[in-house]
Amino acid sequence: MSCDTCSNRDNCPIRSFHETLTCEDRLVGIGMRCWLAGIDSGDIGCWQTGWQRYASELGEARAKSAFTELGCWARKLHANTARKIEYESIDCPEFCRDECMAVAMIAACQHDMCPALKICTETLLGIEDADDVLDGAMNFARNLENSGIMLGRNTAEQLGALAAG
Repeated sequence: MSCDTCSNRDNCPIRSFHETLTCEDRLVGIGMRCWLAGIDSGDIGCWQTGWQRYASELGEARAKSAFTELGCWARKLHANTARKIEYESIDCPEFCRDECMAVAMIAACQHDMCPALKICTETLLGIEDADDVLDGAMNFARNLENSGIMLGRNTAEQLGALAAG
């Protein structure tokens, strides 16, 4: 599935931000992409791809917990949005606007950046009341932190500012 959420793909400032994402940021983006693609398609191969990436990066013991929390958050994202969340194909090296906003949500949770978290969540979901999604995001963010994975503070700051306009 191609991500067309940006009205101008080539000049979208949020989309172009994907080049500055850290390895940790990318792990979250790819994991979310795999979970959502699996939910949408029912293809277990999507989840297997995500699992393999997490197990490779974190080791199987830490990956099990992180990938489970990621799945809980992804299901909450899928169920609590005013529109379909877009994502790139599983093997795409780029990240679309929605994927970047999702990564920024987790980074904002880890760095206790409430204004950025609120803006990124509203931009991604198209709704203001997203407590269930925020709980899932916070649980996933803490799990990653406990596994030694910290996303970039810069990710939340800059994407939150871009989303705010």
